Amino acid sequence: MTDVNKIIALPLDAYLIQKAKERAAEMPPLKNSILNGKGVLAGKVGEIYNHLIYGGDDSKNCWDFDFIDDDGKKNEVKTRQTEKYAACHHHMGVAGSNSTQKCDRYSFAMINWGLGLVFVLGHLSEKQFYNKARFYKKGAKDELGYFSKCDEYKLLVSELIAPPTHNIKKARAELAARAYFLTGRGL
Repeated sequence: MTDVNKIIALPLDAYLIQKAKERAAEMPPLKNSILNGKGVLAGKVGEIYNHLIYGGDDSKNCWDFDFIDDDGKKNEVKTRQTEKYAACHHHMGVAGSNSTQKCDRYSFAMINWGLGLVFVLGHLSEKQFYNKARFYKKGAKDELGYFSKCDEYKLLVSELIAPPTHNIKKARAELAARAYFLTGRGL
């Protein structure tokens, strides 16, 4: 399970944000969007950063999943925007309208635009997620006191399996090299 020391924090990168903007612009309007389409950029950033950590192929992106990781698993990434530092007591979830997606696992990310950080939080297989998550109807208050903006399945970050560590050094080196190249001073 994920503890706070297993959450991977990575700096936002201008090149990857631009890449996410291009991918977001290619998307058709989302049905049942919780934020009326205003979270698409954050979602794409979350996908790109999860792909950095999980590795694999992100060229087969479709409705059912966002990328195929190094283990051959179809990952659907769910991203939340926050004004806080990611913590194990935060919720992550899947909208009830997304429960028909055909992925092998859900991977999760949080973005704090103000701090300039993306947090790769962890994952669960689709089956594990629905076995552990609690269902909340739209407007229902969860155990943390938040009201659900839609019908959704939620669980705590602490209930996730920690992200893999085999690509962390490579991801950090790539981000640092680009920051150095662009600014001349690194991260």
